[in-house]
Amino acid sequence: MRPVMSRTIFVQFLLIGIVLGIILINVLYFSNIFRAISSIVFFTGVMLETFPFCYFCDSLVDDCEELSNILCQSNWVDAEPKYKLTLRIFMQNLQQPIIFIAGGIIPISVNSNINVAKFAFSVMTIVQNLNLADRFT
Repeated sequence: MRPVMSRTIFVQFLLIGIVLGIILINVLYFSNIFRAISSIVFFTGVMLETFPFCYFCDSLVDDCEELSNILCQSNWVDAEPKYKLTLRIFMQNLQQPIIFIAGGIIPISVNSNINVAKFAFSVMTIVQNLNLADRFT
């Protein structure tokens, strides 16, 4: 499941960054006030598209860290051998933190969602530096 999720969210981050950059270019160069408002609403909707997934990945990572603290504080000294064995398995698996990575490059978190928006501003800066908007008007 993790490889499919990694590739899918990487492509989604990449496409959203490009779409947001095009929306910003449209708002700055080609829109009147009504088109700008609708583009900004669309911009917000596109940003909210990946937010729930990023938020849940962050929550899952935090829950795994909290699980290790809870397991250490449990009454394991007086527990049954079956519980101790299960506890050892959990503790061994919790030694390596769970990190979701998009495309093997970008960690999936709320912070990466913000970085996608920053990528959109980078696309807009490239268009400004190359004077591409002047060529199309």
